[in-house]
Amino acid sequence: MSRSVSGYRKWEQDKRSISDPTAVHLRIIENEPDVVRQLLRSNG
Repeated sequence: MSRSVSGYRKWEQDKRSISDPTAVHLRIIENEPDVVRQLLRSNG
């Protein structure tokens, strides 16, 4: 994912809102962490 760490920190601190695509990415990671891990390993 090409998102900045500082952007996530600002979002976590309610200093910034995230875009819809980023929200979808986070939802997928939250709901399917094993699938995401497998994909990252295979495409690493």
